[in-house]
Amino acid sequence: MASVRLALFSCLFVTLSLVWGPPLLVAGAIADARPHGAGTSQGSATGYGSNEVELRLEVANSSGQLIPARAQVIGADGRAYPRGPDPGLMSHSSVGGYFYVDGRATLEVPPGLTRVTISRGFEYSPVSLYVPLQGDSTLRVTLQRFATLPARGWYGGDLHSHARHEPLDYTLTPEQVKVVAEAEGLSVLHVLDNGWQFTGTPHALSDSTTLLYCSYEHRNQTCGHVSLPGLRSPVSTGCCLNPAPPYPMILDLNAQVHAQGGGLTVLAHPHTTDDYDLLSAWPGAGLGRELPVLAALGGLDALDVASNSNNPNLDTAEWFDLLSAGLAVPPSAGTDAVLDWYAQPPPGGWRVYTREAGSGTLAYDSWLTALAAGHSFITNFPLVPEFTVGESGMGDSLEVAGDSLIAPVHLETSCAIGLRSVALVADGQEVWSRNFVTWPARFGFDTTFQLRVRRPGWVLLRVGGPSSHPALAASPAVAYTNAVRILHDGAPAQLPAATGRLLAEVDRFEGLVSSRCDWPVPWQRDTVLARIQRARRFYAQPFQSPPAGFALLSPPPGDSAVSSLLWSSAVDPDVGDRVTYTVRVAEDSTLSDSWTRRTVDTIVPEISLESGRWYWWSVEVADLAGNVVHSTPARARFFLSSSADVPVAQLEARPQALPNPSRGAVALRRMDPDVAIYDMAGRRVAESGHGIVSAAGTLVWDGNVGGRLAPPGIYLARSGHSQRLVRIVRLR
Repeated sequence: MASVRLALFSCLFVTLSLVWGPPLLVAGAIADARPHGAGTSQGSATGYGSNEVELRLEVANSSGQLIPARAQVIGADGRAYPRGPDPGLMSHSSVGGYFYVDGRATLEVPPGLTRVTISRGFEYSPVSLYVPLQGDSTLRVTLQRFATLPARGWYGGDLHSHARHEPLDYTLTPEQVKVVAEAEGLSVLHVLDNGWQFTGTPHALSDSTTLLYCSYEHRNQTCGHVSLPGLRSPVSTGCCLNPAPPYPMILDLNAQVHAQGGGLTVLAHPHTTDDYDLLSAWPGAGLGRELPVLAALGGLDALDVASNSNNPNLDTAEWFDLLSAGLAVPPSAGTDAVLDWYAQPPPGGWRVYTREAGSGTLAYDSWLTALAAGHSFITNFPLVPEFTVGESGMGDSLEVAGDSLIAPVHLETSCAIGLRSVALVADGQEVWSRNFVTWPARFGFDTTFQLRVRRPGWVLLRVGGPSSHPALAASPAVAYTNAVRILHDGAPAQLPAATGRLLAEVDRFEGLVSSRCDWPVPWQRDTVLARIQRARRFYAQPFQSPPAGFALLSPPPGDSAVSSLLWSSAVDPDVGDRVTYTVRVAEDSTLSDSWTRRTVDTIVPEISLESGRWYWWSVEVADLAGNVVHSTPARARFFLSSSADVPVAQLEARPQALPNPSRGAVALRRMDPDVAIYDMAGRRVAESGHGIVSAAGTLVWDGNVGGRLAPPGIYLARSGHSQRLVRIVRLR
């Protein structure tokens, strides 16, 4: 419990009010409030009116040494102080308002009941208390160490922050950045400002307890952004903003960084948005589209599971899928905090702890080695110094011969702001849990028990804390260990549901690559597509059986008065497999020059063919592994009507585009001379005399846009006078 020393002076009597329930907590802290006269400090004073009093803060450790810390002061008016940007205090408006105390700081606040919160990372007990200020006062807070993870080889770091990110609210010095790192209790802070203070080694200000590393963030605006911890020599700062093609890939950057020795490529904020097609602006320009290819081909050293720029901040879905695909992808955390922006949360709100082999000594290279090996957990407050399944710890593997995992599980966890739950997660599903519902909550939990579950592919520990606390920069409090991978005959499991989802992402990435028509040289496009195919083969391993059991239904052989094509669903025996259908319609049974459409449905509601003629049609079914099954072609005469009551003459009067889909010129039948071609953005790309000519009495679009072959996609041919409209599908 906390002890509080109250000081009685002739001019002022100051009392401290401590609140013992959530969200305010004092554990092992000493606070001493006393009046003082005007004086200097390492902070700065910002006045807002004559009615304010001066509050001087002093923060010390249990040895009495003044130390940096993060502070929040909420005045009697309910507002955070300082009231605006303060360069000396490095104040910020995010997470309720906060600033930094470098041992001492002075600020002005309204008189009355004032809440003060002091924190220093996750290994000190934060202090949150109320002080009824009546005049100028000094508040001295002694922070007690809650846990000492470095003694057990654990060091926490933030892989991604910025100190020189335009536009600047503050112009920070390296000395100030180091103060921030110390105040946040970070053993390692990476500042990624692409050349600022970059030396290829830890900054000269680094010491035995705090390492500052200035490096690069490479921004591939199509494939994803990458943090480059341990970078030795400068590299490109970015590429591939739409419409430029996605080359070079992050995979190429990974090879370049590894060739330098020691550096890693960490995919930063991989899930910035759900809008996959947002290519020219943030947050789409930060989306990690290359993730499934990068991971499958061994180019991903770690993944930011937690980041302020993720949406949501903590996003485990893709990481879980990669683990379930048999990939040992270490988790990481990089806040993307911008220290020089006033409205930004602090660095280290999310962080990754790694465990070095030689405990007790902080060394940058061994810290990175531990990160790459996956001896790690990510957290925004709870700590997990121990988690083992059998004899295997975080990032290790465990061989299991039978169809069940039977092993002792040992876990040790703690949290300076309280624990709420612990749970084992296997293959993405909770298999064991323990909740703590009483208050005061547990601050630590240590247990060993026997676990028996159907043999999973991996197991990890999730720890939950409170949903709110003044010292909590991201909510709710939670930690995830890296997984213990379960092997059988030396090989990891590949779960079809997960690999199926990753294959779908590979398909999306391939579609993006294939739709880019401004590749400067063909070999670059071919290189990217070849890598995509290698990734597809990796994820397709669980899917071996071809699809079957489908048949053509409508139209039946002979004359038909319907405009749709219908077939039965295919069945694939592989769990988690999915199928797509490719429909082909042509004038001969070889289907060599066919109208083609790809779909996941079992119907094509409308086709663009010449009415009243005989056609052959067929359907091919492909599964995720690329297994393809073809139907036997059927012959039918289409009148292309949704109703048998519509006269054939009326059907044949409809406008047409032939061939459609197309790769070249397109004949526009039964269209007026004022016809024009529009893309799906509504832009006119061709018109009479500019891409559309009359040949033998038929209007023809040459298939070009601006003198170049039209990109694949959907276009509309529209006649202004009669308002006739035809949709044209352009193929690659």
